Amino acid sequence: MSSRQLTRLILAGLVLGIVLEELERFGCSNRVASFVLPMGYSLPKFHLPQAGVLLLLGADHFLDMGRTGINVVGNSIAAALVSRWEGELHQGQATCTRSAQTP
Repeated sequence: MSSRQLTRLILAGLVLGIVLEELERFGCSNRVASFVLPMGYSLPKFHLPQAGVLLLLGADHFLDMGRTGINVVGNSIAAALVSRWEGELHQGQATCTRSAQTP
């Protein structure tokens, strides 16, 4: 087997693994550590130890804070864009006044 065929086989396995993982998580709620059960079911399919879930569980708290921050920023930008498109927000109206309120 050539290295090109091996690379294609590895990439096909990775894509299949991602697709299967997403299909298994499709019915899960979007909560902290909701990945534990689907991940625990799917790891043995790829001959990986289930103890790896514990390592991911330790880092999930920090990843969840990052996801929350990204959601807040994205929602804020979307709200500002929609209000500007509708003519509710004018140039210079959205300024930060927090720095002026120094205690």
